[in-house]
Amino acid sequence: MNMKHYIFGAMAAGLLLAASCTDFDDYNTANTEIAPEASSTLWENISGNANLTQFAELLKKAGYDKELTNSRFYTVWAPENGTFDYEALLGQSTDVLLQRFVQSHVANFNYTLNIDTTVKVHALNDKSFELIRNAAGTTYDGCPITSFNQPSMNGVLHTISGKAVYLPNLHEYLAEAEDIDSVRSFYKNPLRDTKTIDKKRSVEGPIDSLGRQTYSDTVYVESNTLWGSSYLRADLHNEDSTFTMVVPNNKAFNEAFARIKKCYNYTPTLSYNFIDPKNVNAAITTSTRTVDELLQKDSMVYRQMYLYSVFNNNEPYNRWVKNPDAPNKAEVYDTVYTTQRRYLSNGEEIINKYLATDPVKMSNGWMHIVDSLAMHPWETYNPEVRVGIFGGSSWMPRVTAAVTSRQPVLETEMRRDITDDELLTEFNFLDVTPAADNSNPELFFYVNGLRSTAYNVYIVTVPPRYSRTDTTSIPKQYIFDVSLNYANNKGAATAAASSYKFKPESGSHFMTDSLMIDTVFLGKVDIPVCYYGVNAYPYINIKSARSTWKKQDWLTQDNHLRIAAIIFRPVDYDEYLHAYKAEATKNDNDNEE
Repeated sequence: MNMKHYIFGAMAAGLLLAASCTDFDDYNTANTEIAPEASSTLWENISGNANLTQFAELLKKAGYDKELTNSRFYTVWAPENGTFDYEALLGQSTDVLLQRFVQSHVANFNYTLNIDTTVKVHALNDKSFELIRNAAGTTYDGCPITSFNQPSMNGVLHTISGKAVYLPNLHEYLAEAEDIDSVRSFYKNPLRDTKTIDKKRSVEGPIDSLGRQTYSDTVYVESNTLWGSSYLRADLHNEDSTFTMVVPNNKAFNEAFARIKKCYNYTPTLSYNFIDPKNVNAAITTSTRTVDELLQKDSMVYRQMYLYSVFNNNEPYNRWVKNPDAPNKAEVYDTVYTTQRRYLSNGEEIINKYLATDPVKMSNGWMHIVDSLAMHPWETYNPEVRVGIFGGSSWMPRVTAAVTSRQPVLETEMRRDITDDELLTEFNFLDVTPAADNSNPELFFYVNGLRSTAYNVYIVTVPPRYSRTDTTSIPKQYIFDVSLNYANNKGAATAAASSYKFKPESGSHFMTDSLMIDTVFLGKVDIPVCYYGVNAYPYINIKSARSTWKKQDWLTQDNHLRIAAIIFRPVDYDEYLHAYKAEATKNDNDNEE
């Protein structure tokens, strides 16, 4: 056999050539003579070494003895007898033994050790192991290298005391961790989780009798639909990334599923009243959507349970997650930023408070298995819903008896919020100008994304424009009525004339503050069915209630409608905000004393 045209130039150079992370078939093909001592293959050097008989037997069981006799060039770190758990490994299946032990000790390219260095070795199983040579010693994944740089006809051999520790990545560990069967059955569903041959990186074998290409060294590419932008935005199989993943155990999963599904109560049919924003005189008609309620509920509940479970450890907000002693820990200690681009305010509680086991180190991060999911519902599966430019969402209003324009709020205006007072310098509002002094305009807005839950409903209004320096001007209030049209628990839309009407705590109509941007509480409403993910919408109707004939009222009341937003805030979130404000006020008072 002529072995003169293989890849020994790098060995003669006597330098460490660090492996790049290119395709596995992209290695040095320098045309050089063989060194005189390189007269045996890697397999011959291993099997002929009395200190490597256990490693040799495991190579044979994994079928890798043949691979180490061919012309493909490798570097091997061979564990010596008695320095690793040989008996346990001998009992492993061939596939597990190959991937988790053998391939951890074999790499493409030439790794000779003649100078001090620290380098990450990209092993055949895609795991990275640290190779170090310095005054303190020479190690591979922390294992002392007992002999090195033994040349072979198809590579270089080192021996080590111990074995490289295989760490699964997050994707792999989801398939084997205990007490997470519920998570595994969803995540590892074959419809989502796939494995295909990477033909570019695999080594082709002969064509079989049916004309199909076979592979002598097969590299697979794993993928999962949950890694995409619609779900996690995180490739949990990527060895070059670093994540922290929070996974509920079976107990936590069942508790969370029961809690979340209450907000996703679908019906087989869901009706809503269609409002044509382009034709204000068109009759309000009823449209119906068909829903696979069980599939829709399961899909939405599962989605909400996983969307906010992964955190990129390289994100500045998450620096304390992998480094509890980070210098700026106090600044962000209770906030984490998910790969779905969502801030969660109780990060320490989410990640560390309800641990069912110690965090498990992965090759690309950490897995925290918890016995309770601590994410706030309003930050995840049951968020506040806003309608309007103020809330950042689009709206398509139907406006009657008026001319509509969108106006910026003056920088000097003050907004009175339901939780605090603050200056708001940039946002727009909808200014509805009546067609006549004796007309009352009204607005209809679709509300997108309501869940089946209880909401406190607010409307943000803007006062009439007037000059702050003109003391003769009389600021005017405007009064209005509000109703909400939504389906009952059977999914049937309420007739337009029978819409639920909000009632003010005092008086017959709602009334705005005449001086400041005001957040008016309309009332609490229980939505019995979920609209999220279904192309159907309830609508809210706002109508000016100023008298059309009593001109004396016109002196103090305005019949414009100036609406910045409509807010549907989950009741539990509202209670949390008010409790938080009360606590903050108490602390401020205590500090003043």
